[in-house]
Amino acid sequence: MSNKQQYKQFTVNSSSDYIVYLRQLIIQVHKLMKTYNKYVENLSNVIDDLNLRENEKQSIDIEIYDDNNAKIQYVGSKLLNLFGDLATGALSYYKFRKTLIKRNNLVKSQLGTLPEEVLSILKNFNELRNWGLHEPESLLNAHLENIGKLWRPEDVQKYLANFNPISVPYFKQIEGKWLISLYEESAKLSEGHEILYNSMLSDYSKLIEQEPIVKENHIALRPFESEIMLPITSFKMQKGKYKN
Repeated sequence: MSNKQQYKQFTVNSSSDYIVYLRQLIIQVHKLMKTYNKYVENLSNVIDDLNLRENEKQSIDIEIYDDNNAKIQYVGSKLLNLFGDLATGALSYYKFRKTLIKRNNLVKSQLGTLPEEVLSILKNFNELRNWGLHEPESLLNAHLENIGKLWRPEDVQKYLANFNPISVPYFKQIEGKWLISLYEESAKLSEGHEILYNSMLSDYSKLIEQEPIVKENHIALRPFESEIMLPITSFKMQKGKYKN
């Protein structure tokens, strides 16, 4: 491996390498899950305050949905990456289990095979990650299919024949069911997060041969200069411009 490439991937050989890799996953997932669950709980409180479960067709301001969706989706996308990303150079539990453990027979025998439920969730999260974290062309195809079913034929014909001006739709209000749908989807994903997190802890326990203790270390202040070094250094490594 060239000097420019060596830092883009974490080298996993010894048992301690696997422990270091999995520990980093556990730390990141623990923090993000805590934030994600807080956002989902806050959303549930908003739904209760607006009494949407009793009247899901109630009109609400679009900003309420956008604010909750933006927070949940931002953290949720990071969790999908940490759980389900199989890309080269990605840090993820699915990659750890599907690819990395094959390199060490001792680690492979220690961890064994995953329960079907865990494996199914990992596959699902990988599919969600691959679909949701880029803009698939199928969305354009689905849009064209749907307007053919929902619009009047003359409106479809006009839409496909007139290209200026470009009409950008914005909704002022939405039905409350959008918030309920966001909550139900997020709560279901949260259940999957918990199952995978516990699976990681189980793997970690097998590797260190004792029960792991997850201890939250609350620090008074996060300094800027020393902490910002992490993303800056990582970005240099990705570009092959890092010098030790």
